[in-house]
Amino acid sequence: MSESMQKQIDEVVDELSPIRGQIGILTAHELRSHLRTAATKGTLIGWAGAERLTSTRYKQDYDNLAQHCKDLEREIMELKR
Repeated sequence: MSESMQKQIDEVVDELSPIRGQIGILTAHELRSHLRTAATKGTLIGWAGAERLTSTRYKQDYDNLAQHCKDLEREIMELKR
């Protein structure tokens, strides 16, 4: 897990945690709501991270293929001489 993803998760934990020194009891409904929110936000954080990684990987693949095409074009030009 990346450092930025861990920071985002920590922010969600802080957001859903009770205020320091505050004591309280959650109802089953409130607990389910907190768990649903945490799971949803965690899923979104992971999805966004995967999308960034996929986008970066596709760009690298494209750049590699473009360079390979240029190399092949040069090789063809040299063979035509």
